[in-house]
Amino acid sequence: MATATLTGPLATHDGPPTHSYRLTAPSAEQNPKVARDMVASLLEAAGHGASVDAARLLVSELVTNVWQHADTCQLTVETTIDGASITVRVTDGDFRNTPPMPHSFPEVGDEHGRGLALVDALATRWGVTVHGGREPARKSVWFVLVDRSSAGGADHAEEPSR
Repeated sequence: MATATLTGPLATHDGPPTHSYRLTAPSAEQNPKVARDMVASLLEAAGHGASVDAARLLVSELVTNVWQHADTCQLTVETTIDGASITVRVTDGDFRNTPPMPHSFPEVGDEHGRGLALVDALATRWGVTVHGGREPARKSVWFVLVDRSSAGGADHAEEPSR
């Protein structure tokens, strides 16, 4: 069963309120579509239409990576909209399978390996966070997009800390 959590605005700075949304779902074949559609709907509703295409692609890549590569039965997609900054975090329970940082795009004809290279090319910044200290329990791959077309175009987001 998938669950969605919607939180109210957070007062973190002067300017528009911060909104966070969370989808928890099984790691299953249909969930890249579910996750990208959810994030796209959130961004459209928040007035970030210019960022929808990039966000859809990157969310799809990260959720597909969980489904294909992580030894986990559940994933969480958290989207935080903070003014012009959009942070998306995809978390799974397989901290051992931490993705490598891409150094280049795969060769022409390669069937795999483009996901993180796309994230690197399209995101304002991105990274991997392992949670749990000495005894890691899960990891998140996150990215930030800054919608310069939205009001203010300010970049309030910092590296996610969860």
